[in-house]
Amino acid sequence: MWVKDTKLDHFLRYIEIENLNPAKDHILIGVSGGVDSMVLAHLFVQAGFKVGMAHVNYGMRGVESDRDEQLVFEIATVWDQTFHVTQYVDNGTTGNFQEKARKFRYNWFFSLMKENGYNLLALAHHADDQIETFFIQLLRSAGLKGLGAIKARDGYKIRPLLEVFKSDIYRYAAQHGVPFREDQSNVENKYRRNLVRNEIIPALETQIPGSKHRLLNSIEHLQSANVMLNHLLKNQVPLKEEGNSCVIVKEQVASMPEPIQTLFWLLHPYHFNYIQCKDLYSSSPGSRIVNNKYIVIAEKNYFRLFPVGFEIEKFELEVADFGTYILPHGRLTIQAHQSQKNVSPETCMTLGFKDKVFPLKINNTFQGRNISPSGMRGRKKTIKKLMADYDQDLWQRNRCFLIEQEEMIICAFPLRPAEGYSQDQEGIEVDFIFTPLEVNDAL
Repeated sequence: MWVKDTKLDHFLRYIEIENLNPAKDHILIGVSGGVDSMVLAHLFVQAGFKVGMAHVNYGMRGVESDRDEQLVFEIATVWDQTFHVTQYVDNGTTGNFQEKARKFRYNWFFSLMKENGYNLLALAHHADDQIETFFIQLLRSAGLKGLGAIKARDGYKIRPLLEVFKSDIYRYAAQHGVPFREDQSNVENKYRRNLVRNEIIPALETQIPGSKHRLLNSIEHLQSANVMLNHLLKNQVPLKEEGNSCVIVKEQVASMPEPIQTLFWLLHPYHFNYIQCKDLYSSSPGSRIVNNKYIVIAEKNYFRLFPVGFEIEKFELEVADFGTYILPHGRLTIQAHQSQKNVSPETCMTLGFKDKVFPLKINNTFQGRNISPSGMRGRKKTIKKLMADYDQDLWQRNRCFLIEQEEMIICAFPLRPAEGYSQDQEGIEVDFIFTPLEVNDAL
C-alpha cells in the first residue's frame, strides 16, 4: 500500500465516498504515460481493482510518442492489466488541436466502455489542474458553474486525485518506483494552460504563500453554491416536461431578480450561451435559438426547449380494432370508454360514434385539409387555422394527428372532434389515449 505521508491516502477516502468496489466496478483509466495517470493506475491496482489502461498515441512528438505508448504497454503487462491503444486521427476540421484531441480521446474512451463493459472512466486530474482550470475559466468570463472548474464525480467520470497536488504525486511515484515519462511540451508556454501553469500560479504562490490551498477552498465553495443555486432555481422556475420537450414559463422567469441570468442558468446545461439567452428573452413570439443538439422557441407566455430533429415523419396507420398502436412520437391506445382519472385533456379524448367505429385511419397529413369542428354547425375550417385558434406552437403542431373514418376527418387530436363525433353523442363512446415519448428519451 501507499505511504501515508504522501498525502495520497485521500485516494482511499474517495473510493469509500464513491462506494467503489473491485468486485462490481470495471474501471477504464486514461493513461498518457505521464506521472499523474501512471500513479492513478498504480493506486487502483494496489487497491485490488482490475482496470483497463487506455492510451492515445497522438504522434505529435515522433519517437517520443511511441516511447510513451511502449511504457504504458509494458507496465500494463507487468501489472497484469488490460491495455488499449489507438492512434489519433485528425478529422481535417480547423480549430484548436487540444480541443480536437480531447474530443477524439473521450469519444474513444466512451466506445471502449461500451464495447468492454467498463462502468467508470478514471481520469488523473489533480489539484493543480483544478486551479489552472479556474484561471482559464476566469479569463473566459465564466460564471459560477465555469469557475467551479472540474468535478470530482461527473456521471461515469471519476477523478480520485482532484485534491492531490502534483508535488505529492511525484513524491508517491518516487517512493513506490512508479515509472513515467515527461512530456517536454508541457514546459513550453505555447498553450494558455501551460502559461497559467508555468508562470501565473508559481508567481502567485511565491508572492502569497498558501494561495493554492486557499484557491482550492474557494473552488469548493463555488461548486457548493452552484449546486444550491440549481436546487433553488429548479423549485422557483421549474422546467415542465411535455413529451420530449420542456416548457419554461415566462412569468416565472420575469419574477426573478435577474431574469436573463435565470434563463441562461436554465438553458446552459443544453449548451446555450448567455448572448443567445439574452436575445431570446427580449424576442418576439416565434423567435428561436438553435445549436447542434437543441432548439428553444419563444412563445407569448413561455419558452419551449426540444431536440433538433423534432419533426415527426409522415405516417399513416390503419386501425381495425381496439388496442395499443405505436406512432413515431408515442403510443395510442383505443378502448371502449372508461372513466379517466388524472388524465390530461392533451393526452386523452373521448369520441362518440353513432354505430360502427372501425376501420379508422390515423395520420399526420395536414396540408390543405379541412375539418368541420364540433359546435360550428357544419362550417369547415382548415387544420392549419384550427391549430392557430388553439395557439399551437411549432412543437405542438408537429405532435398533432388526425383520426379519419371513411375518408372524413373526425378528430384533430388533441384539439377538437368533428361535428357529430363529440362525447355527448348517443351511441358508442371510445377513448383515444396518447402517451408521448418521455422527456428523457430525447433530452
